[in-house]
Amino acid sequence: MKKILGLILAVGLMLGALPARAEYPDKAITCIVPFAPGGAADITVRMVADYLSKEIGQPLVIVNKGGGSGIPA
Repeated sequence: MKKILGLILAVGLMLGALPARAEYPDKAITCIVPFAPGGAADITVRMVADYLSKEIGQPLVIVNKGGGSGIPA
């Protein structure tokens, strides 16, 4: 009897949480490039970001964090 009540309670909690789910992504996505701007990695990420932002419907913000062999990024 306790197992059945526990199962009913668990299903009820899961069904109650469904409307709270948001569509992903619901805001801009930050893409960190571990090298200085203008390099090959930066140009490649910017080309991919244009395509990807059209596909997902959200803008991609590219942040360059150069120096330290990419460790700060």
